[in-house]
Amino acid sequence: MSLTEDLIDGYAKVYGGLIIGQSVNNAGLSGSSPHGIIGPRTEGFTIDGAKFFNYNWNEAAALGTCSHCFHSASTDSGARTVTTRNLAFENVDRKIKYQYPERGIFHDEDGTLTGKGADTYATKGHLHVQQDECDLDEVLFDGVVCNPGTQVRRVAFYGYEPSHFRGQEMNILKYDRAFTKTATEEVLQAYKDESSNYAKLFWKDKLKPSAGWAAPFVTGHRYRLTWKNDLDFTQMKV
Repeated sequence: MSLTEDLIDGYAKVYGGLIIGQSVNNAGLSGSSPHGIIGPRTEGFTIDGAKFFNYNWNEAAALGTCSHCFHSASTDSGARTVTTRNLAFENVDRKIKYQYPERGIFHDEDGTLTGKGADTYATKGHLHVQQDECDLDEVLFDGVVCNPGTQVRRVAFYGYEPSHFRGQEMNILKYDRAFTKTATEEVLQAYKDESSNYAKLFWKDKLKPSAGWAAPFVTGHRYRLTWKNDLDFTQMKV
């Protein structure tokens, strides 16, 4: 599914469906890594009642994200949310394999995707979303799955001034007050100076918004955002 932008949330969906990855009739797939369903590069898509069988070779996965975003003519800034419910999996080694730009979000209404219960979320395992209430599983989920009561939301940054932000990487640091208010000045400065503590998200030329960054964030937390060489902005839209 590529686009859903002209429909109200809940109208564009896969309803039911038997989705088989590998069988004796298609052994020629042994050298590939397909997806069962690839979600759109827009909001408002639902997968309801799909059953996935035999996605258990190479990096084949039941679910993918951001259809055709790899192509320059049809890309997107990413971090779009797909809603799921009533899913079933058998012989599936990878439930999710995120595609470029690897920022997708899944909202699991009943727990049949995440296994963590109703109203749970999954997203790519960037460092800043590896919070205590989210578990990292880079094989089955290609990212994190978060406990009930935890939400993952898309936030986009764009419309910056001056223009030297164009093309620069955005760096995201976990910055909860429980740490920043208790750490000594020296410890806090060392934490900010260590580049391995940051999630690094590349700038995207397009689309929606154009020339900016879109990322999933686990809500209820505090983050520190910087850009290459600690560039300072006079304007930034969020």
